[in-house]
Amino acid sequence: MAAPRELIRKYEPVLRFGTDKMGKPELFFPMAARDFVHTCGLRRRKIGWDRNPGQTLLTRLSSVPKPQNCYLVFAAGDVPDFPADLLMELADNGLEIGPSPSGTDFTLEALDAGSSVTPRILLDAQQAELLEAAVSSQTAVNRRPINSDELSSLINNWAGGEVNHSTAVVSSPLGFETVMGNWEWMEFPALNPLPGAIRDWAVQKYAPFRDWNLCPPVYHYHVCRDRGYQVLQYWFLYPYNDWASHGGNNDHEGDWEVVYVFLDEQEQARHVAYSKHVTIPFLYGPETAVWQDVEKVDGTHPVVYVGCGSHAGYLKRGEHRYFMYIDRAKGDHLTIGPGADQSWGEPVQLSGKKWNSSFSGPWGALVKTWFGKVLPDTEGPSSPAQKGDKWSNPAKWAAIPPLR
Repeated sequence: MAAPRELIRKYEPVLRFGTDKMGKPELFFPMAARDFVHTCGLRRRKIGWDRNPGQTLLTRLSSVPKPQNCYLVFAAGDVPDFPADLLMELADNGLEIGPSPSGTDFTLEALDAGSSVTPRILLDAQQAELLEAAVSSQTAVNRRPINSDELSSLINNWAGGEVNHSTAVVSSPLGFETVMGNWEWMEFPALNPLPGAIRDWAVQKYAPFRDWNLCPPVYHYHVCRDRGYQVLQYWFLYPYNDWASHGGNNDHEGDWEVVYVFLDEQEQARHVAYSKHVTIPFLYGPETAVWQDVEKVDGTHPVVYVGCGSHAGYLKRGEHRYFMYIDRAKGDHLTIGPGADQSWGEPVQLSGKKWNSSFSGPWGALVKTWFGKVLPDTEGPSSPAQKGDKWSNPAKWAAIPPLR
């Protein structure tokens, strides 16, 4: 019987990345959790920051108490000339930022944690620009970030505008599929983009890790048993999901995706499953296939076509529908894996890592909220071990039939 690590290397996936509708390529690739976390800050909601790069160690994450409601911040906390702190302070205090009808009364309730009132502010594009200019001006005058009282005063005494949501557009099916397999399409805007300045700064922060001579891309792995299979789990951590910038629905910091290979008693592959977007039982699930139907390199390495910006995994290259959106996994950019443009670095074992099993906070900043709740698909993901059946019972999660 082969050792788990030998099997992991034998079946490690080949990831094919592509471009979007406009020809823009994927910008973020799998990196080591250690490198990602060492670049992040740790924020405690309504309490404060530990924002020194390199100081938020993986070993410290395992001791962060859950009640403190902490999360990692990759780029949003230090965007130059942008009030990212303001956005997260609004999110911390349950403020809603979103498009508003004309004539809305723009007021801000008390920001103190003991208030029973949920603050709410609705902005449009012009107002967002005015608020950003006012905050930047106040910060420059005081030579420090503005506090809650100053923020409240600014908002209560200013007039005007609209939050500038992303200008990204996406293709979306409106009609029913015809007998010929054709769809009627139209362009839809991204529902949950983050400010473009955060994404641009994430690109810059990630740039040093694109030197693959020093920091080759890596995957994290875990081996478990479920429904009679030995399951090889390959976890990929991306520093940023910028799908909205590539014509998709959403942005968020951090992105954990997974590929499973299900082995029988003779350690022969029988099935695969690739994660993609949010799994909704009986409606939308992962990509699954029996082994003989999977595209492979050298007979043992399953090929994954990765959605541009979304990092969803697909069995086939092409355009894939996700509700109102199109996920483009064209495989026309670069490839990572055995025999590819770039080989994998040293795999990282997840089993026994306390930061994986103990830290329950999101791996990404909380920037956008709706009445105190984070807007869907804008929150960073949890660590692999916090994902329930996706970690502990992957065959059940992917609806792979029991091994007979």
